[in-house]
Amino acid sequence: MKIKFLFISVGFLILVGCVRSVFRSWPLPFFYVGLMAVGFLLALQFSLRSNFARVFVLNLMALPLAVSVAEGGLYLLHKLISTPQTRFEQDGDFVHGNYWLEDNELGYRPRPSGSYSAIMRERKTSQPVYNVRYGIDDEGLRKTYPSDAVSAKSCVVFFGCSFTFGEGLSDEESLPYLFGKDMGSTVKVYNLGFHGYGPHQMLAAIESGKIKKLLQNCENKPITAYFTTARFHIPRVAGKTFWDKSGPWYEVQGDHLTRRGQFSDLKYHFWGFKLSPTLEYQLEKSLTYGKLRTLASSKDEGLYLAIVKKSATDFANLFPKSQFKVIVWPTLADHNQKADNALVEKISQLGLSVTNVESILPDLRTHSARYELPDSHPSFEANRSIASFLSQH
Repeated sequence: MKIKFLFISVGFLILVGCVRSVFRSWPLPFFYVGLMAVGFLLALQFSLRSNFARVFVLNLMALPLAVSVAEGGLYLLHKLISTPQTRFEQDGDFVHGNYWLEDNELGYRPRPSGSYSAIMRERKTSQPVYNVRYGIDDEGLRKTYPSDAVSAKSCVVFFGCSFTFGEGLSDEESLPYLFGKDMGSTVKVYNLGFHGYGPHQMLAAIESGKIKKLLQNCENKPITAYFTTARFHIPRVAGKTFWDKSGPWYEVQGDHLTRRGQFSDLKYHFWGFKLSPTLEYQLEKSLTYGKLRTLASSKDEGLYLAIVKKSATDFANLFPKSQFKVIVWPTLADHNQKADNALVEKISQLGLSVTNVESILPDLRTHSARYELPDSHPSFEANRSIASFLSQH
């Protein structure tokens, strides 16, 4: 009995040592740790005499086995199904340069007054997908069609994410630039979109005074704000992304929407449970955790809608002569048109003006290659059509 206990103890210590080594340097650590745990429990099960204990250990084995199956399955799925993350690789200042800056209000932003390279290639063939430069002006915004805010008769602000910013496109191919070109020098256009942003960055920019300062020469003129959004913005407002660790953190408390700080203040959480920094760091190596962590809940959707509504209200309070309009892009990747239409309807029920991109590009789903870059961002053709529509309405 003592010898058996000794062997079990030594086996457990060896397992612990292997687990530490795996988590330090191995890829897909949860897959291998799960298999190790299954092997250990299987050996333990055969060494036990009690039927109850053997059945208990056998059932306990289901947990690490499920983890290994989930991790291995997701890994194979990622290999078999082509996604922008698995199919392409990025290079240039976008990855290696000093393009990104931390920001206390927004979490992060581009470095002002510069031109930054952004390169995307096919991973397998190294074939270029795009090779462009992002021009950032002195205000830290993507450059738009040249015009003067003082002499302009009206101003237009575009809020949003990389879709608004124009990821993968030259300055002249972005939606705000093309809209400004259509409208001419009598309209001053601002592009406040940026990679990975959501409506929480828009509201933070409004609440912090950044927008009021930016539009100080437009206060007595007609102002229109366009917010480009999609369903994938919903988990972003809840901090369920790996890139927006210090983004603005909002919560609905009763009937009020309140900024609680930054996501870094609530960094270590999972479905309402707070996690230690060490545990969170290790869990981020799990494909299963990453998948579960980014799932949007009905609570997240409620938060998203509250942020969009408050952004529109606060913008109107700052600029009484303004209009606030929402443009909704469908999420084509999951082929859930019903969910896309539902989001449009829910935004409309907030009392906001909303346009479904599919009403502008009716053949978007059938000819997506025409309107999307290979990484699913809007193409020049899509932006040109949307800009033309907005300039006429």
